[in-house]
Amino acid sequence: MTDPVEEVRWTDAELDKHRQIAENNFIEQRMEQGVEDYLEVYHQKESAVRKFFERTDDLRNLSGDLFVRNPDFTTPARHVTAPPISQDDLDTIVGENISKRKTIPRDAADEGVWVIEQLIDPERFPWIEDERPPTDEEREIAIKATAGIWAVKRTQTNRRNDPAQEQEEHILETLKSAGLREKSITRIQSREELDQLPAGCVAHQVYVRSSEADITVRLQDGRLLAIEGKVSNSSLNSIKRLIHEVGDKASNWREEFGDNVVPAAVLSGVYDRKHLKEAQNDRDILIFWEHNLDSLVNFVEQTT
Repeated sequence: MTDPVEEVRWTDAELDKHRQIAENNFIEQRMEQGVEDYLEVYHQKESAVRKFFERTDDLRNLSGDLFVRNPDFTTPARHVTAPPISQDDLDTIVGENISKRKTIPRDAADEGVWVIEQLIDPERFPWIEDERPPTDEEREIAIKATAGIWAVKRTQTNRRNDPAQEQEEHILETLKSAGLREKSITRIQSREELDQLPAGCVAHQVYVRSSEADITVRLQDGRLLAIEGKVSNSSLNSIKRLIHEVGDKASNWREEFGDNVVPAAVLSGVYDRKHLKEAQNDRDILIFWEHNLDSLVNFVEQTT
């Protein structure tokens, strides 16, 4: 009997067909998003920046006490620097985690304020260097510019994270609709632990050995199907998403489980054909497409 794995091998023509569909879907989705998601975030951030300006006398009265009483103000404060300082960079310079804490020690808060003051943007906030209040026009321009910078970063993060989360949910729900039972487990570290996921079951976000798989299926023939969902926004990005991220995990899984694991990727977005061929033919990663999850369901059913 032919191994179902061998049946899931795309020809060059099939790869071209599906990658073009995936790319067209990506473009359509991006255009449908328009600016609405950005504007929603922008209005939220503008309100937060305006409040921060009010509480700091237009940035002229920054103090550690302010951060102690209002830890959330560390986020708008990071966006008044040039360029905005990341959470990790601020924490590293301060020497203590202050960006994500609900309570901030006074000495760390004082140090955080000192960092912000050294890096504050002189172009957006010219009144700080001049040691004067801003004009009404300067204040409005600065608030809107800061809100815009913050909103752009947040929207970009959302556009990276939301499709990935939606993709995982789509894969999981499709497999459950096909009759697989969902089981909640967190780790499968060795061959002896494979039976934690019984045949015909699916699990979400499981550490297989030391690398997390987005979706894990125990096939009826006993093998473990470890699926990574990947959304790529460019051909260059497909190297990172498919070759490095999925490829490295596949190697890790095979070191422990050998032929008992079947690495796979469900893809959407933009991919270069040569990277698809490398993943499939050289790294033995099964490729499925989010726009064609029927092929994934068919593969799972064939393993009975």
